[in-house]
Amino acid sequence: MKFNEKLTNLRKQMGISQEELGYKLNVTRQTVSKWELGQTTPEMDKLVEMSKLFNVSVDELVNETQTQTNIETSFDIAETQEENTTNSNTQIEDKTINTNSTIEDKTINKKGKRETSIITIIVIALVVIVIVILIRFFAGFTLFKNEANKQKGFFDSFLNIFNKATDIATDTINDAKNNINEFEKDFNASNFNSFIEMYKGTVVGSKINSALDEISTSNKKNEKKIIVKYNGTETQDPVEITNIKKDIVNSDEYELSFDYDEAGYINKATIEKLKKKVNEFDKSMFNMGLEMYSGSNMGGSVISILDKVVTSNKKNDRKITVKYKETQTQDEATIKNIKQKIDTFTNYNISYNYDTDGFINELTIENM
Repeated sequence: MKFNEKLTNLRKQMGISQEELGYKLNVTRQTVSKWELGQTTPEMDKLVEMSKLFNVSVDELVNETQTQTNIETSFDIAETQEENTTNSNTQIEDKTINTNSTIEDKTINKKGKRETSIITIIVIALVVIVIVILIRFFAGFTLFKNEANKQKGFFDSFLNIFNKATDIATDTINDAKNNINEFEKDFNASNFNSFIEMYKGTVVGSKINSALDEISTSNKKNEKKIIVKYNGTETQDPVEITNIKKDIVNSDEYELSFDYDEAGYINKATIEKLKKKVNEFDKSMFNMGLEMYSGSNMGGSVISILDKVVTSNKKNDRKITVKYKETQTQDEATIKNIKQKIDTFTNYNISYNYDTDGFINELTIENM
């Protein structure tokens, strides 16, 4: 397996993005992308840092005969160390919700520093260009004198030397321009992504809604549009994104990930709802008030059960369906109509069905 394939596998097995890996190695996301595409290879010091991060040797990273099994075994050791940080990450995430304004201030400062860096690079490039031109001029002048002594045609020799110096200066200027353009391209992509990337990873629904607001605003004012993918829907339209927000539950957990175009701009945001971990105590409390009526009951008890179902459906995300004869419903008004058909002194049989997590999701009433 080639180095770039190993790097991609190790990063995905660790569950981190190109941006996060770049942060850990103190390089840009674009640099990591070029490594993984096989366009460039990292220096030795970065290979050493990777070996420590993924808990593999440098030889295992660069040796193309290294097997996938050895890499996965090494990664399992690193993954165990990564799990030790899970609890602290949860606390950090809670604090992040209360520090959004601080992050925005830091981002503005970061933008100012980058603009200063661009100006500094331009000034340095111009100084270098002037120095190169002077050096080449004097070198060319010396060459000119030597050639003028050896050859006839004073003006031909001078013109030849001048053209060489001009070509060198032009190449130097073009190289400087290319470097500046590359820097500006990276800066613009980073600036475009910054206010959205802060929400990436596992976050609660309230942060997903904040990210969707940022995407809607960006899609309205920028030519570059971001597609939102959620629950089978893919859209760039701000109205449809607002409809997606209505399905997001603030207290639930979601996974937010991004795709990037060739220039490094975010062009797609994927939202996946994470399955809640079942709390046995919550399950017991949810079911307990109803399970005590299981079996044969007088009509008065059945009416009490239906009242409990109406109350539960109002305050809980988990809804209970009531089945009686040909009626099957979660609607409050329809359940009240069923109550009116129940005779207080008649016996009925009550049975329940449960969802995959063990919560009651259906109540069936049958005449005895």
